[in-house]
Amino acid sequence: KGNFYAAVQRHNKIVRKGKPTNKQKGAFLSSMNSYLGIMKHYKTYKVRKKMLQMEVSAYWFNHFYISGGYQKLVNKKRIIKK
Repeated sequence: KGNFYAAVQRHNKIVRKGKPTNKQKGAFLSSMNSYLGIMKHYKTYKVRKKMLQMEVSAYWFNHFYISGGYQKLVNKKRIIKK
């Protein structure tokens, strides 16, 4: 749980510094899906939901969406620009 939180904070810091590259977006997606994949084998629904809703920067949700009951993140086909 602590490592998941640290990974989220590390990726949020990238967003605060500027627009992430495609490589950084891919790293975010693979990192988050890795943690979510491990956690879905345990009783962690509330932890996953809270972490994704409260801690992950809203910027990432312009590029990804949550699928399968907070089990994974998926690329959006069309990016919403603000």
